[in-house]
Amino acid sequence: MMALGRAFAIVFCLIQAVSGESGNAQDGDLEDADADDHSFWCHSQLEVDGSQHLLTCAFNDSDINTANLEFQICGALLRVKCLTLNKLQDIYFIKTSEFLLIGSSNICVKLGQKNLTCKNMAINTIVKAEAPSDLKVVYRKEANDFLVTFNAPHLKKKYLKKVKHDVAYRPARGESNWTVM
Repeated sequence: MMALGRAFAIVFCLIQAVSGESGNAQDGDLEDADADDHSFWCHSQLEVDGSQHLLTCAFNDSDINTANLEFQICGALLRVKCLTLNKLQDIYFIKTSEFLLIGSSNICVKLGQKNLTCKNMAINTIVKAEAPSDLKVVYRKEANDFLVTFNAPHLKKKYLKKVKHDVAYRPARGESNWTVM
């Protein structure tokens, strides 16, 4: 009788160990019991195609399983309550003229109907500037400094008022010490 009790106890312990290691959550959810880090970044580009704006988001961890995950933006939109971003490999994006550009939106990572993580962002403050062109650098010997001029297509956009560029340079070719100003 005691051997039978031990056998049942061993089987019971093995069942719990196997179910815990298989990725099944204790409450029956489809997701893993261990919570993944769903932190993400987003940036926007305004007026990329007339009045169309582009929002791009991706996870900070490139190894995350994105099979059933989606991004959704809600709030500060015209004519709709929420929009779901399209997925292209590990990048999520949407090109639309529905962004209100006034106020903040909630951008959420979703698994089915469940929000896993959300961030409150204003689309017009997460703008990724386009690369400048016609870059010219002139060393001014008298002032012992450099004059940097360039053209930037985004400076003509009506929604961008404060754009700050970081400039990095190195004194000579082959040197690895870059200076950022």
